[in-house]
Formats: sequence, structure tokens, C-alpha cells
Amino acid sequence: MCVDSPLFLLASANGLQVFLLDDASSMQQHWDNVVSLVDILAYIVKRTDEDGVDLHFTICKNLRRDEKKTTDLIDFVEDNRPETGAERLSNIDYCLRSILHEYQDKLEKDHQRIARGSAKNSWFSSAPKPVRKLNLYVLTDGLWQPEANGIEPLRTLVSTLDSLKKPADQVGIQFIQFGNEEEGAKSLAYLDSDLVKLQSFTRLA
Repeated sequence: MCVDSPLFLLASANGLQVFLLDDASSMQQHWDNVVSLVDILAYIVKRTDEDGVDLHFTICKNLRRDEKKTTDLIDFVEDNRPETGAERLSNIDYCLRSILHEYQDKLEKDHQRIARGSAKNSWFSSAPKPVRKLNLYVLTDGLWQPEANGIEPLRTLVSTLDSLKKPADQVGIQFIQFGNEEEGAKSLAYLDSDLVKLQSFTRLA
């Protein structure tokens, strides 16, 4: 799992493109900037994912899968602005775990299929498509619930990738920070320092 530069994810051809937007109350002040960045990134990365872009929120249960129109995606983000007057913090562990577990399950099932020899197809059938690489963009201010720091689900992911002997760029994750809150910066710095011990892993701030 690695991100070598801010352009690494954007250059990943034919990869799954997934956005996770932190819609905690503290992000309300940054939402116009979030919308602008999603607009730019989605326009660029949708060309590398023939199925379209997936978009999740950390709190709101609404989500979009396989969205191919940038304008519709932006309208969706606009319609799901964080609520004002409600002090809500995101559980980043739960959100990352939900997205990454689904992907890890696909990798493990594909690995089992190959191990069983089911990858051998007759001349009259096509081989199943391999699981595509995953690019995950996390837009956040880093102000999460006290017990959540993002480490556990990412460690689990690294362990899965290692056990399945997947390449380092099988999954790219990029944390993009909004605001300059000291607590948020510390959270993301802690995430960086822990993960760099496991894999080459950097953050766009």
C-alpha cells in the first residue's frame, strides 16, 4: 500500500476510484472547498474508472456507487452538507473498516478462486477479471472521535495485502486535510508515522 506523490492515485490506470468525505459538524466550514476539490478530482479520476466513482460519507448513510457524471456527483455532495448546530464527530475507524473490508473480501475470494484452480477456463469461456486496484481519497480535518485514529483498519489492510502477496500499489490511500486545527494535524501525523513503519505511505496535506 503506497502513495508516492500527490499524483500517484490520479495516474493509476483502470483503478477503482472511491471518495470518503468527512461530514462531521467541524467540516461544515470547509464544505465549499470540499465541493470544489471533489469536482476537480472526480473529473480527473473518472477517466481511469470505466464504472464511475464511488462516494461515501463518514456520518450520512447516503452513498453513490458507479457515478459517471461529475455534475450529479457534485449535486449529491452539495445536498449532503454537514448539519449546523449539531456537534458530531466521525468514527474514522468504522468508516475505513467498512470500505476496506469489502475490498479485502474481494481480494481474498479472488485468491481462493485461483488457489482452487478455477482460474483455468475452457477455450470457450473467458477468464474472470482480476480485482482492480483501489484508490481511496479521504477528505477530512482529522477531528475524529477520541477512540478512533484510523490505525487498526489500515494495519488490517496491510496484513491482508502481505498475506496475499499483493503488490505495494494494490491500494493507494490519500488523506487530504482541510483546515489547520492542531488536533487534526496531530491525528494525521500520528497516522503517517505509524504506517510508514509498515509500508511506504504518505499524505497530501
